[in-house]
Amino acid sequence: DLGRSPTGPVRLLLEGWIFPADASLNLAVAQRADLPYLPPSIEVETARGWQLLAANVGFPAGKTKAMVIDLPALPSGSQRIRMVSNLWLHWDRIRWTEQADDTGHTVVAKLDPERATLRERGYSQLLRKAPNAPHSYDYDSVSLQSPWQTFAGRYTRLGEVTPLLLAVDDFSVILAAGDELSLSFAAESLPPPGPGMRRTLFLESYGWDKDADLNTFQAQQLEPLPFTGMSGYPGEPGEQFPDTPEHRAYQAQWLTRELR
Repeated sequence: DLGRSPTGPVRLLLEGWIFPADASLNLAVAQRADLPYLPPSIEVETARGWQLLAANVGFPAGKTKAMVIDLPALPSGSQRIRMVSNLWLHWDRIRWTEQADDTGHTVVAKLDPERATLRERGYSQLLRKAPNAPHSYDYDSVSLQSPWQTFAGRYTRLGEVTPLLLAVDDFSVILAAGDELSLSFAAESLPPPGPGMRRTLFLESYGWDKDADLNTFQAQQLEPLPFTGMSGYPGEPGEQFPDTPEHRAYQAQWLTRELR
């Protein structure tokens, strides 16, 4: 309940998380005709009942995230909205405004890593503040015993890996379970924020994740490697990691740490 009827478009600012699924759960749900996928949509209460206001508005991608949903103007006199979905969503805070203004904020700088180092570290202690809370970790409490199965395959060698993180391409840093990728950025040259302003930082990343669920494609090994031109994972018949001199050199130079 917004408390009053807005006169113009509404921006929702939401903070929450989605309970993650896995390949086996997704496969089970896909076989249930009585469990259709209902992506989150926003409905508004009108004199004629609840009406669709915005379809498929998205959801927080993983653990606690902030997201923005821009809604059209509500029908005159309406002030109650609701989100409808059958996903397991948790919302910690929801705010709204009619004063959305995106004109005063600009990207001051986009920095590549000055240095990126891949190393073996171990596994941070898993924490959960409540039975239905998202998992978090105690970085200072480390175990060397893996709680997960290790994928057999060739991983990125340890050490300096900065050249692999400067462009979106087929040449990725491949982390094994227990690895840590440490990034440093040279921010000394950035201008200070203006009066009354504060700097917001975003980490932009591009990559893939593969788990060892029994219903994950090729769940017993690292390969096949993903690549930017693939139609999906796994790819269509005939799609494979490109076989060019550059791609072969990448594998020979960087993927030299073999785990079994």
